[in-house]
Amino acid sequence: MRFSSLGVIALFLLSSCGGTEGTSSPSSFLSSSTEASSSHLPENSSSDGDSISSSTEGTSSSSINAEESSSSEAETLAPLSVIALEMKSTYGDSFLIKQGDFEMLVDAGTSVDGDTVRAALDTYVEDDVLEVLVLTHFHADHIGGMTDVSFFDGLSVASIVDPGVVASTNVAKNFMAVRDELVEGGSAYYPVYELLNGSDPGRKWEITGHEGMSIEFFDTGFSREPGTSYGGDQNNSSLAFALEYGETKWLFAGDLPGSLEDDLVASIKREDPDYFASSFNVLKACHHGSEGSNTDTLLSFVEPDLVFVMSGLERRNKTSQGIVDAQHPYLSALERFRAYTEEVYWTSINGTTSMVSDGKGVALEMEGRTEDYYYEGEVVDREAEREATIYESKYYLAIQSLA
Repeated sequence: MRFSSLGVIALFLLSSCGGTEGTSSPSSFLSSSTEASSSHLPENSSSDGDSISSSTEGTSSSSINAEESSSSEAETLAPLSVIALEMKSTYGDSFLIKQGDFEMLVDAGTSVDGDTVRAALDTYVEDDVLEVLVLTHFHADHIGGMTDVSFFDGLSVASIVDPGVVASTNVAKNFMAVRDELVEGGSAYYPVYELLNGSDPGRKWEITGHEGMSIEFFDTGFSREPGTSYGGDQNNSSLAFALEYGETKWLFAGDLPGSLEDDLVASIKREDPDYFASSFNVLKACHHGSEGSNTDTLLSFVEPDLVFVMSGLERRNKTSQGIVDAQHPYLSALERFRAYTEEVYWTSINGTTSMVSDGKGVALEMEGRTEDYYYEGEVVDREAEREATIYESKYYLAIQSLA
């Protein structure tokens, strides 16, 4: 392993990030790069106001760093935060990437969680411009929170990326109608197929004005031209991308199944077999920690130093009977993660979690969950598990007993 856990340290909070209204516009957000497969976002106002400050009550934090030998060679960057939102409904994915005045929303959970996601946008998107909106695939637990254009009231969306296929479900149709209305209003739309096949702005985006930050989209083996009808399992269409920040790399792949994880690994290896070899690596667990995803092929390639899992506690597991049935995240996936790292966190244990990087490692800020579950007839103390890894939780004990 290439990190050491430093345990609980003084709390870090991402302070107000001082964007200036009007610094970005949907029509000018992306421009073609002079280099192959790269694009540059327009330079925005200074982010010198970004900082990590001392604790206030209400959150807890721990810090995980890359190996000292590599960290010492990298310049410390301004803080970047990946904010994993606590989902209240079954399943559900939604997280926000923020660095200075750049914000990127990935998925929006179910309809139950729409208000939670919008509240996060109101908190963090201070200039009312969301630079990038990514929809990994057209399942209701990823797009259900934004199936009415009113979700975006008061916000400009500069760029939208999604799989580009046409799905037949009502929730997918509703989202596609919202997307089309945003595009009519000036948002740029990039089906991932086109990015992967050479269309501007290409598969790798360097974020101008945000030193050390880039986003790269990958081939998962699911290849469909934009507008193609696809009635199969929408998980198969999940797009995958990496966020690179200094010496940290983050991999996100929606609900990608194991067979396509193999294709994803093969495609990255063709470009760079050592892509994850010398960085601090964070994995967003595929398919909410599904036993059919998060394969040994993927994990042995990424060698994650930190894993975060997103899904809601299922209703049947929130009664006084305790955890009565296995759910995402599944024990088999958790055991595979554990072969690489103990630093595995779940929003239904820790609540909304901000993972803050200075380009070398990650500081964790946990708000604590807002939903209860039971173990051996008693409510599990929320505060006691606020900063617990999943292996330190009562949930882990419960699913072990069910195995």
